[in-house]
Amino acid sequence: MVKVNLASRPFYNERLVTMALAALALVALGLTTFNAAELVSLSAQRAKDQTRIARDEAATRSAEADATAATHAVDRAVLNALALETREANALISERTFSWTTFLGLIEKALPPDVHLVSVAPRVDTGQMWVTMVIIAKRPEDQAAFMDALDATKAFFEVQPRDEDLTEDGMRRSTMRARYVEPAPSEAPVRTAKGGRP
Repeated sequence: MVKVNLASRPFYNERLVTMALAALALVALGLTTFNAAELVSLSAQRAKDQTRIARDEAATRSAEADATAATHAVDRAVLNALALETREANALISERTFSWTTFLGLIEKALPPDVHLVSVAPRVDTGQMWVTMVIIAKRPEDQAAFMDALDATKAFFEVQPRDEDLTEDGMRRSTMRARYVEPAPSEAPVRTAKGGRP
């Protein structure tokens, strides 16, 4: 019996193997090209970021140096004078916004018949409006009634007499000081003209 080795001439599909190897080579080449392009792109982006970071750090150092130089260059005396002038300007602005109509309406409402208002001087002190008034009253009770009426308006606080003397005709002249908070427009009294019409 003759034995034949069929494997001595094996069947190979060389075309299929070649195509598979070529496809694998193309995939590997594509991946390599993609990775190389990404590496180049990321390297360029990293270089740009490093340049921007270096520029920002240089600008920060420059700004800090300028701020330090400006701090050392400021003269304390000039700064204090400027702060004082600013406070004075704010006080003048507050005095200009003082509503005489509202104020006189409150005084008219609070003034007893035997008390006369001689002078009024509003002034801003430590951020608050203070009003100095000179009044002439017949009796101490009239002055006390005026102070109570000012308190009742809810616009005058810490009403205190400062100086007091007698006039030539025996009347009592008093200087009073009070802290004044202007009421809201809806709470302010309405001054009426003669005849009772607003």
